[in-house]
Amino acid sequence: MTLVDREIKEQHDDLILQGYDEKNINPTSYDLTIGSILSGHGESDVLTLLPNATVFVKTKEEIHIPDNLCGHIGEKNSRIREGLWVSGPTYFPGHTTFVFLRVRNVSQNEITIKAGDKIAQISFEKLGTTPDHPYNTIPDASFNEEDEYRGMGKYTSEYEKRIRPVSDKRDKLAILALIGLLASIFSANLIFTLLGMVDFVSFPSKIIVFAINLSLGIIIGLFAGLLESALLWNPKGR
Repeated sequence: MTLVDREIKEQHDDLILQGYDEKNINPTSYDLTIGSILSGHGESDVLTLLPNATVFVKTKEEIHIPDNLCGHIGEKNSRIREGLWVSGPTYFPGHTTFVFLRVRNVSQNEITIKAGDKIAQISFEKLGTTPDHPYNTIPDASFNEEDEYRGMGKYTSEYEKRIRPVSDKRDKLAILALIGLLASIFSANLIFTLLGMVDFVSFPSKIIVFAINLSLGIIIGLFAGLLESALLWNPKGR
């Protein structure tokens, strides 16, 4: 069973520890607003997202989930239609934290977000009973009382080794394409020079050989480009 507006108002002191605004209460949820935007350029109050760009935002609200509830993050209809994809985790009983949300621009337009914007909503689900081990009692809980962004927390050492920047593949493929092109040009020049030393080779034959080698260089370059596209293509957009 999910808390309704009246129940959220009655329990707001225990649910929203900082940043509470009664105007953000919906029939069965509470709107979360941007406190700051976290990107590769640091922390900011306003940022324009290019298509496919992804950032994290820290909400103005600090939430607390009582032992008999859990919190579910939901997208806002208006933000979906604008072109933003906002996602967040389930917050367990006993969890106290600012909310950190992943925001991605899935449109073909630039979208500006700023502090104070409503960005997502949280609903509070009543549990049939309380868990034996609420989140705040777990000794190595990575994201409890997260005032500042902790990245992957205790999972950093496990996950970081699985991540490789796409730019690494792009750079290697560009080098391979350049080597292939240079090799084909060198071979064309070499063959053309050798043929020029032989009297019985006609001029049209030289042109044919040169054309074949030039075509080889073009094919290698196109192949490298196709290979790069195949490696970088991600059908899930992640």
